Amino acid sequence: MIEGLEQVLPEVVLLSSGRLTLDAAEVCHADIGARADLVMIDGEHTTVAAFSDVMSLLPIIAADAVICFHDANLVADAIRNLERFFTYASIEFATVFLRDNVCAIGCVGWRSTSPLSLAPLE
Repeated sequence: MIEGLEQVLPEVVLLSSGRLTLDAAEVCHADIGARADLVMIDGEHTTVAAFSDVMSLLPIIAADAVICFHDANLVADAIRNLERFFTYASIEFATVFLRDNVCAIGCVGWRSTSPLSLAPLE
């Protein structure tokens, strides 16, 4: 996924992105200086791992963040579980599937400002 991003994003964005290359459960929240506006999940392609990565990072994710999943076709159940959790927790969100098996879930503010017509995964 990083190679794809390097083709479309300015280098300065990637350099300041604070990429993590470890299991999300290993991230020390105290070491993160700011809330994440964009979270990209591209690790072990299992339902448990993808869902665990997002849940482990929730404390540092901004309220209006976008959470992206690469190879979304392989972790569709994790995406569905996250949508159910957000519904249970009364977190407003919208899900959209993009080209190249990417899924993006926008939380709160992103949904209200997006010009796209988005709906939960059915």
